[in-house]
Amino acid sequence: PYVPVDCPGCRARFRTLPGQINPAVYCPFCGEPIIKARHYLFLGQEPAGRLRAAESSPVYSLSHVPDRFAHFRLHNLLGHGGAGKVYEAYNLRSERKVALKLLNFQPLEDMAGSFSRLQQEARVACSVAHENIIRIYDLGVAEGVPFIEMELVRGTSLRERVRRDAPLPPPEACRICLQALAGLHEVHQHRIVHGDVKPGNILIDQQGLVRLSDFGISRFLEETTTVSAGGRLIGSPYFMAPEQWRGETLSPATDVYAMGLVLYYALTGRLPYEGETKLTLMYKHLYEPLLEPAAPRLLAPDYLGEVIRRATEKQPKERFQSAAEFAESLRIYLEGGRGGRQKDEGKSRVPS
Repeated sequence: PYVPVDCPGCRARFRTLPGQINPAVYCPFCGEPIIKARHYLFLGQEPAGRLRAAESSPVYSLSHVPDRFAHFRLHNLLGHGGAGKVYEAYNLRSERKVALKLLNFQPLEDMAGSFSRLQQEARVACSVAHENIIRIYDLGVAEGVPFIEMELVRGTSLRERVRRDAPLPPPEACRICLQALAGLHEVHQHRIVHGDVKPGNILIDQQGLVRLSDFGISRFLEETTTVSAGGRLIGSPYFMAPEQWRGETLSPATDVYAMGLVLYYALTGRLPYEGETKLTLMYKHLYEPLLEPAAPRLLAPDYLGEVIRRATEKQPKERFQSAAEFAESLRIYLEGGRGGRQKDEGKSRVPS
């Protein structure tokens, strides 16, 4: 029964019932009345595959690539994951190409206060400019679907790179992580915690520059969903810190833990912990050390094993306390000569 209507003012698209199209209807984006003589566009029923209402619930689903969403013209699908789908899109308001992530869950009915708070944080995130960060332009809900508008970056993810070339040479893996840590350090200075650092969120662009993506998405999911209602975990189960599994407050040390696992993944081509259920993964993150002394040697040289152990300690206070401190340990390795062996024996241990 719903039909899409285009606002003649801001060019946004929203859904309404046919009987509700009258001079009293205002655009939810710009507040302009949508009824102006011969100016509103009544599009009729949407064809199959477009944004549609699910039969059993009001949650909207995206089964095929639509050609329009709110004030965005959608082009090709760039990727998809557990949180949603990412499209190359064109913003009709700002007239720029962007990456648009459409999240595949329904916001809670009582999220108004939380969403307002998140928009304030999104404005802070938008102000962070760093060469190792993919910028966030906007965060909102349109046509019943939460979305995040981001800078469009063409390249490949670290996950794809590792799947193709694993394991990566230690110097290359360290250089990639160094750039990601530089981006993390910058956002931590603005009191923002990423909360979902993983290989799929680390992009390597066509110039070889490493870019971190999806800042704010984890917090957005956390504020607009509940584990009890939807069974949703915030972050990737393979790279979540123990405090995330326990539902505790996140800190820069949370991102340090995830980056330690990312370095392990790049060096070995293996997931840090594996299990058939989330309960199994939770137990391993909470209680099992990543690198046991008796375990087969997976890393060379031993120095990087010490770095990873320090970054992935179970207690946040026992890890590197900042992304900059983690990065300094990797610089010591890269500056230490062939194979990472230190010229100065006094630098052979991880800084504490």
